[in-house]
Amino acid sequence: NEVYVQGFDYWHPTSWVKGTVENGVVTFKTGQYTGSETSNGEEQKFYVIGTESESPFGVVDFTYTLDKENKVLTPIAGVDCSIAPDTESGSLYGYYEGLILRGQAPEPDELVVLPEGLTPEVYTYTGTDFVVYDDNSYDEIPFETTANVAFDGNDVYVQGLSREYNTDAWIKGTLANGVVTFAKSQYIGDVTFSTTTYPLYIMGHDGNDICDLTMTFDADANKFTANESLVVNAKKNTLYWLSIYDSVELNGTPTAISSALADEEANSVYYDTTGRRVSAASKGLLIKQTRMSDGTVKTVKVVR
Repeated sequence: NEVYVQGFDYWHPTSWVKGTVENGVVTFKTGQYTGSETSNGEEQKFYVIGTESESPFGVVDFTYTLDKENKVLTPIAGVDCSIAPDTESGSLYGYYEGLILRGQAPEPDELVVLPEGLTPEVYTYTGTDFVVYDDNSYDEIPFETTANVAFDGNDVYVQGLSREYNTDAWIKGTLANGVVTFAKSQYIGDVTFSTTTYPLYIMGHDGNDICDLTMTFDADANKFTANESLVVNAKKNTLYWLSIYDSVELNGTPTAISSALADEEANSVYYDTTGRRVSAASKGLLIKQTRMSDGTVKTVKVVR
């Protein structure tokens, strides 16, 4: 029931710390010594400590959940791992938030790619940009620009939601019951500030935490209205925002998509998973077949 980890201390990567496993939780006692350096004739000692993530920011043991089968150690929220010159002070050499240990590298993030054959439509993209100034004052500045939208059955692709970083990146959502859901933490590429590179993700924020980004879709008006704040974030699972946009809307040509959808619907038939033809109003997983103007037949899966 003992776990040994090497490499917590960046400055002394060969040093080890020891933890104890109980009920699937690994507890590392705070204040484990990892090495020392001599500077100007004085010895500087290094310790791995746990520090509370929120006030009063005390020094405590730090804990991880253990997934032994998949070889993953995940930090329990509320305590971060730090490197300090002693076991009690708030003076830190290094501060690590969300430090996950994996037996193998995680799958790399992949960019959403627009499927071949889809022709995007240009939409007017409006909202307000939440801006914080150096004196910690803030403002919400209205903006108006453009974004590209493409439909592939119930799949919806949008390009340009990030206005300042990686503006050519796409995200993908699913339309159901008049709402498009874009799963949170969709990767849109990296950005580098100074010497540090950050991955960027698009997600929603409901006022309490990050979440899926959802947009209500009015097919007749060809209009998307975001139900949450839209966040361009530099972390995948916790809020670390670069941009926050409120009151987001995407407005297309009112007749363009509604007429296209109407024409498509008139030439479409639906089947259930057994191959039996059903009405367009049926619920569940359906197979939609549409005869296109060039005589070809497009088949897509529809979930209602």
